[in-house]
Amino acid sequence: MSASKDENIALEPHDTLRSALGAETRGGVRRERATKTRGRRTTLRIPHELDRAATAVADEVGTTTNEALVLLARLGARELTDRREKLRRSRKLLASFEAEHGAIPDEVLAEVDRLWPV
Repeated sequence: MSASKDENIALEPHDTLRSALGAETRGGVRRERATKTRGRRTTLRIPHELDRAATAVADEVGTTTNEALVLLARLGARELTDRREKLRRSRKLLASFEAEHGAIPDEVLAEVDRLWPV
């Protein structure tokens, strides 16, 4: 995967989160309302730990908690999609190798999992 905004979050959270959210503050003041977006409206009960994380992100970049929740959801969805794709490719490669060379010993598989976790 090429360097994306998501990968840079750990390196420069303030600038990257601000640009990822498209958050612009007015003189450092947090926005009152989220930007208008398309999509299904919903009402959710947010777990406390996610609410704390979203509030911290919103405070840091000067946006709303709802926009921060959407960003966290997008980042989580992208991470899950990337992991599932890595797992799919790994299984395909493993099946191809086993078809050509026979079963791979469990200790080799364990070492592969240790070196390249999905």
